[in-house]
Amino acid sequence: VWFRGNEFTKYAEMAMLGMFFFIFYGVGIPVTLFSMLYKAKINHTMGSVMTKEKFGWIYIRFTYEYYFWEIAIMCRKFLFVLVILLSKTPREMLSWCMAVVCFATCVQYYYRPFNCFDCLLGRSRRCTWWWASSRQRATRA
Repeated sequence: VWFRGNEFTKYAEMAMLGMFFFIFYGVGIPVTLFSMLYKAKINHTMGSVMTKEKFGWIYIRFTYEYYFWEIAIMCRKFLFVLVILLSKTPREMLSWCMAVVCFATCVQYYYRPFNCFDCLLGRSRRCTWWWASSRQRATRA
């Protein structure tokens, strides 16, 4: 019950507060992080020590072009929570979660945003390990 007479019930107040923080966490934090990273990229400060100390945990694992991939992962997690909250049956929940997983896997395989460990050590801007590996196998056959 949301209303009792002309007043909100305690449940309604807590539910509205929960919705506010859900939206704040699920949308506000990724948008804020993306805007800060985008500003750093525009200003060409992604390689500076100060930017790496503040935001390195977000983009250091990914190739230069896909500095925002951690935000994409956050959005995927937000989609899982939305699916779980809005699904009416377990079958519907499982179906939508599998669709999100399949879509995310296909997108990640297509773009390959992660740097391999050797490229991270060599500070490479683009990881070519998968491409080089498949190229070597093709020439041996």
